Amino acid sequence: MGLFFNAKNNKEKWASVVMPSSNAKEIPTATLEAATALFIQQHARILAESIRLFLTSKNKDTRKSRYQLACQHYGELSKVRPYTTKEQRKIVDKAIDDFVKADDLYRHPNRAQVKKAKNDDFWETYAIFEMMEIFSGDDE
Repeated sequence: MGLFFNAKNNKEKWASVVMPSSNAKEIPTATLEAATALFIQQHARILAESIRLFLTSKNKDTRKSRYQLACQHYGELSKVRPYTTKEQRKIVDKAIDDFVKADDLYRHPNRAQVKKAKNDDFWETYAIFEMMEIFSGDDE
């Protein structure tokens, strides 16, 4: 890959990403651009919906299935990224970033609570030592 590599020059590969069921060798660029816009819109919407559900659902099976669905759509958005415009790339990057953050919350749900608990333990220990010092009657 050189300095001036442009993924959009390989229309066949671009078409295989945004129009996987098409067999056409020569698809017009305008058609590929429209398909890319629709592809991004659909996958970003489903990814956002899946993230919301796997983070908020109380049903374990729903969480698991929506997490798997989110992983699939994350992968699809990652594949289409080289074929996007600047505006589309912002949408894709935000969706990918949202998934990465949600993935961390899904895999480590107690991480924030553990951090808070460690902080609380520190202050509780500090308060105990302060109280021991005050009530020990060691007035010099």
